[in-house]
Amino acid sequence: MGNDGIFKKALALAKSYNPLFILHGGDYSDNGSDKETDHFLALVNDGIPDVPLFVVIGNHERRKVFAEKIGPSNFSLDSARLKLKVIAVDNAGYALKIHERNYLSSQLAGKRENTFVAMHIPPKTERWNWHTFSDVAAELENVLAENGVKVAFYFHIHLYDRDEIKGVPSIITAGAGAPLVPLGFPGEPVYHIVLVRVKNGTVTTEMVKVNE
Repeated sequence: MGNDGIFKKALALAKSYNPLFILHGGDYSDNGSDKETDHFLALVNDGIPDVPLFVVIGNHERRKVFAEKIGPSNFSLDSARLKLKVIAVDNAGYALKIHERNYLSSQLAGKRENTFVAMHIPPKTERWNWHTFSDVAAELENVLAENGVKVAFYFHIHLYDRDEIKGVPSIITAGAGAPLVPLGFPGEPVYHIVLVRVKNGTVTTEMVKVNE
């Protein structure tokens, strides 16, 4: 949503690392219309035709359009061979509802050595207290910590920030084209991607800036 030029550069930058897949954090449009969704998909197909891209639903998406053209709002990417699992959960309504909590619990029951969780809205914390969700946020933090989640990814706030919440590295990453948030929230208002590497069971993350 916002700047096609930056988004194209972000896709090209991500592609340059030969990724297994790309995870997009949602808000690919202003109002989630069919036209905007088709435009987003055209940019993706033109930029990274051979790289799988998955989208975490955002608060600007229309659920019906998203379901028809993008995919399910709750999903998991699971590889026994790579000992890798990514669990995406829908909290785009500023709440983690019972269905989503049950989905997360069921997926964590089959977690891998390297399990990641992603959802659009960050939880409310002492550091993150603006445009966040507070409903069962503390419960979520406990669940992620108890299950040894390697990294939790959040989006929604258009910048980059990193914190550690009850021992779980937690990242806000939303800098692929939408207008940046320059003031009022901790972090770095830069266009960027986050590169995740898993090697010999060790997970590292790196924020890589997109040249404007």
